[in-house]
Amino acid sequence: MLLFVTPVALSPLVASGQELPTTRVLTSSQSALIDHLVTRQMLALKIPGVSVELAVLGRPIYRRAFGVRAPGKATDNGTVFPIGSITKQFTAACGVLLAEEHRVDLDSPVSKYVPLAPHGTVVTVRELLDQTSGLPDYSAQPQLQVAIGKNKLNHLLPGQLLDMIRGKPLNFTPGTQFDYSNTNYVLAGMIVQAASGESYEDFLNEHILGPLGMHQTQYLSTSIPQGRDVSHGYQVTAGRLKPLRTFTMSWAGPAGALASNTDNLVKWDEAFFGGRVVSSHAVKVMATAVKSDYGYGWVVDTVHGDSRVWHNGGLPGAHAMNAYFPKSSLEIVILTNLLDANPEGLAKEIYAEVEPLLESQATPLNTSGSPSPSPKV
Repeated sequence: MLLFVTPVALSPLVASGQELPTTRVLTSSQSALIDHLVTRQMLALKIPGVSVELAVLGRPIYRRAFGVRAPGKATDNGTVFPIGSITKQFTAACGVLLAEEHRVDLDSPVSKYVPLAPHGTVVTVRELLDQTSGLPDYSAQPQLQVAIGKNKLNHLLPGQLLDMIRGKPLNFTPGTQFDYSNTNYVLAGMIVQAASGESYEDFLNEHILGPLGMHQTQYLSTSIPQGRDVSHGYQVTAGRLKPLRTFTMSWAGPAGALASNTDNLVKWDEAFFGGRVVSSHAVKVMATAVKSDYGYGWVVDTVHGDSRVWHNGGLPGAHAMNAYFPKSSLEIVILTNLLDANPEGLAKEIYAEVEPLLESQATPLNTSGSPSPSPKV
């Protein structure tokens, strides 16, 4: 199961009337308060390991890790965790990047790229990215849920995932409603492969992860990432914390099979919202809600009256949160190795504490000179 918490309109991605100073700092008491918020939740929910990083324009202002990433091994900010549905930010960026290169037409039917896609002749690529296709969610099918829960899942190809919903009707007429479905992003990944002539993993590495120096971010084959500084998943059973056995991640694919660390995700946020992955205009399109509160791989809402652009991700043994706040260019990344963790709630608590200080450190924008031209469509 890939967790997604649906919580409304977006303000500009750079705060109007302000420019950000080159450095931001937290007071020692604020850092201590964040420490307290983290450890309090760890104790309450029995979370074994947590990695937290806050940054402004990619510059860390808080970077700490707590607990263990695996039995007897301490967590640090380099620890790589599965990030679940945060993967969708990357898959959407791949699709939009191909569209900007005129290799994908977002308004063409899915069948143009994946001929055997369920309902592919009536669903567009754009409706996959903004979750308005009406396609049933393969990951909600009982047979898959049971197999994952019993750790009896074999390697699955993307076509086999689609077969789980083949023959099922659409939930609604495409484009008319929002309905979160992992099927949309498995298909989006298949389109990336068809249009580029590369595997999804190779395209992502060559065009996004490699150029950004995100060398610790990886496409998972199993639930434990490759490398030495990696997390192992846990679950709480009868009140006791137990390590999970390794399971295949083929069921998640481009909808949720990436792993990363806080350093890499801060780098990703800075590059994406800075217009270094896709064009600045495309960033605004992707980070604008279409139906409900969903853009293209990003949720758009408000916290304490301030705009927030984010996504979470959860699967057995991991729960993650990646949030960007345009008002202050603040990034909050929280990674854990327990599905029962609540990084979404923790991120809200942290934002409430640090935003007043960041606001007080903002300086008026120098409005002299010529305005920047509007991005071309």
